[in-house]
Amino acid sequence: EVAAGGRVGEVRADIDAWLRGSVRIIRGLYFRTEVSTYELNQLLAGTGSDQRREYRLAAGLEVSFGGLGAAAIASGAIDPDDDTRFRGGTLVFRVSPTEIPSIMGEDRRIERIELKDAVSDRKLTGLVARMRNLERDDDVVGVVVQIENLGGGWATLQELRRRILALRAAGKKVVAYMVAGSTGQYFVASAADKVFVDPAGGLRLVGYASTSLYFKKLFDMVGVKAQFVKIKEFKSAPEQWTRDKPSEPAWRQRNELYDSLYAQLVAGISESRKIDSGELRKLIDQGPYTAGDLKKMSSLVDAVGEPDELEKVITETMGGRFRVATAPNNRPAKWSYPKIAVIYLSGDIVGGKSRTLPILGRKLVGGDTIAQAIAAARSNPAVKAIVLRIDSPGGSALASEVMSREVFKTRGVKPIICSLGDLAASGGYFAAAGCDTILAEPMTITGSIGIFNGTFDITKLLDRMGITFTTYRRGDNADLESVFRPWTDKERKMLESKIEYFYWRFVDAVAKGRKMKREDVDKIARGRVWTGAQAKRIGLVDDFGGLFDAIQLAKRRAGMSEKTRVQLVPLPQAEQSLLQKLGIKVPGLRAGEQPQIVLPIPGGQKVLDALPASVWAEPEVPQARLPFSIVWH
Repeated sequence: EVAAGGRVGEVRADIDAWLRGSVRIIRGLYFRTEVSTYELNQLLAGTGSDQRREYRLAAGLEVSFGGLGAAAIASGAIDPDDDTRFRGGTLVFRVSPTEIPSIMGEDRRIERIELKDAVSDRKLTGLVARMRNLERDDDVVGVVVQIENLGGGWATLQELRRRILALRAAGKKVVAYMVAGSTGQYFVASAADKVFVDPAGGLRLVGYASTSLYFKKLFDMVGVKAQFVKIKEFKSAPEQWTRDKPSEPAWRQRNELYDSLYAQLVAGISESRKIDSGELRKLIDQGPYTAGDLKKMSSLVDAVGEPDELEKVITETMGGRFRVATAPNNRPAKWSYPKIAVIYLSGDIVGGKSRTLPILGRKLVGGDTIAQAIAAARSNPAVKAIVLRIDSPGGSALASEVMSREVFKTRGVKPIICSLGDLAASGGYFAAAGCDTILAEPMTITGSIGIFNGTFDITKLLDRMGITFTTYRRGDNADLESVFRPWTDKERKMLESKIEYFYWRFVDAVAKGRKMKREDVDKIARGRVWTGAQAKRIGLVDDFGGLFDAIQLAKRRAGMSEKTRVQLVPLPQAEQSLLQKLGIKVPGLRAGEQPQIVLPIPGGQKVLDALPASVWAEPEVPQARLPFSIVWH
């Protein structure tokens, strides 16, 4: 640190000035120095005054013991006759409530990290930042990771897994503890040195499944006809309303997608647990496992026991007994750090402001809200770089383009890095395409560059209910989006040409952002979905990495070193729900979340989860959205 100051004389116009500096040599040992200059006014008998200037230098060492410290400082001076003289020394003792890192170091300790419940992108930011800090903390010998009801997409789980591997690479021992782990939770836990399971639980290692719902037969029964147009063959979103099973392109792309995800799941666990991949596939097919089953096999877990027995496993793994604590915040506060804006684009994309869809409880991210956040970060001189974190299946094509425009405006003004989360497809990728660099986890689901639009004809339903109607219109296409009549062949062709226009705007934005030819983008677009691993091979993604990697890259692009501490500015600010604004506390409800209605019938919630929220919110708007809704079970 460096400080400067001065003083102007009260009577004479003389100026005294000083410059102080401090450099940390090692932890708890600091070199302090001060250079100063003083105006000397000597009164000489019979001749008046003599103005002369003296220069002084003081230097010394300070040793810190946390709240206590001691310093030894020597000083010298050069007087007006250029005579250098030693001026003496000073001893300083410090007692302060502000903890400064001690030369003795802290007690070596074990840290505990809880990976619980659903992990949103904002929550993930805090988790990866803390895990990164533990990597660099020499006083941390190991980490105990407690996994309980951990929820998140495969890309989120993959990033948490990589951070555990990074802790191990930094020399920390890691023990994972679970009561009853799912396949995804075990995927994370398997990255640890040791995996510990409670005897009351077990391991539901069974792989994963995803179910697509098709409503055509139901619509036929009640008298509703779905009428949709799409660009192109892999954009299969309308199929859940227009068919009773997937088309051949939809079937093929889904299987290729899940083959890629499953291969990565098997490869990760196989490498960490040192199990042959073929043998691991057999173990998955034989799951789930009770704790009793796991006791008889050492390949999947290292120990089964109650929490108080965990101490023995920790002691053996860490090589001794250490206190379990939270890392102390003994770094002196700083007035201001360089800022990096982290903009969270999470949820189905709609026009206007972000909001929540009533009843379904689904978050809708507004194109205007995100566009304004990007513009604000771009114009703020304190923000040195932007990270755009996307976890969205897409939605409104118009709103997606609004966000994309702001991304392109930012390019060249300041670094803008995109981090693709669990799902960054269609409109989500539309927004990402203009970023300087796009990072994704290998298990991210992305792509789906395509458009669809449509509505429902409910005339037969109304007829069965005994409801009749009369429509008054002026203009042949005034009721084109009406649910009270079917499309004509002429209208269908017209709509196909309209959405083709939007498709090529989407393709052109990707071509511009990724520096590709239009025809090359079309070959990998056509509504097709890719994993992050596949997307990197075809040029839609630059490199593998998670949110933390995107922040580190943004720092480098802004001219900072990776070790530079920065302040993360989350945008847009999370809004409170209506109940929270009224002061009504709902257990487990975080800022920005809305209460969700849960259907009390078997499978009912999965039906709600499968409904594409942006389609119901804005049915008249062309949709750049993932061609299916993923319901894992």
